Amino acid sequence: MTTIQKIFLLIFILIALVACGTAKQDNEQIFLKDNKDIMGDFIFQLKSEKDTYTQNEPLQIYAELEYVGESDEITIYHASSPFILELKELNTNFDFGYAMDTPLLSSTLKKREPFRIPYSFSGGYNEFSPDDYVQFVKKLMDGEFPIGRYVISGKTDFYIETDEAKQTYNMEQSIEFEVVEN
Repeated sequence: MTTIQKIFLLIFILIALVACGTAKQDNEQIFLKDNKDIMGDFIFQLKSEKDTYTQNEPLQIYAELEYVGESDEITIYHASSPFILELKELNTNFDFGYAMDTPLLSSTLKKREPFRIPYSFSGGYNEFSPDDYVQFVKKLMDGEFPIGRYVISGKTDFYIETDEAKQTYNMEQSIEFEVVEN
């Protein structure tokens, strides 16, 4: 083998090793989608472990709130959750609101320890809802996401008390995913 052939072989092997390392690094990424909204000392994120889920596969989508201020911890005040997570199916254009109890609760967030909740459907229907909408909602209530493209729009709604007054935090994010046939 000539010197030039050895050099080309070495370059080929290096390129192959780098490509393998890059592919492995991409597969090790925890979240494929990761959106952030930062307001003051808080970071709000919607996260999905996948872009595409198969029918009847549990969603791995989360809302997170992280405190990054100077104190070791902070108390926030909110309804049942500091998050409002609304769902829309893009093919049918069905919008599903978000139902939540509204007592005043408090949560203590520790610095750099995200407060996380998984997405769960909370919409509903009434006697005036069309039959196809009712059937769709019933599937969602059973944890079955029909084949389609979805958007979850997330918002925060909480406040903190400072020496001066209440400070309200309203941040927004959205995340899109698809449900495909098994």
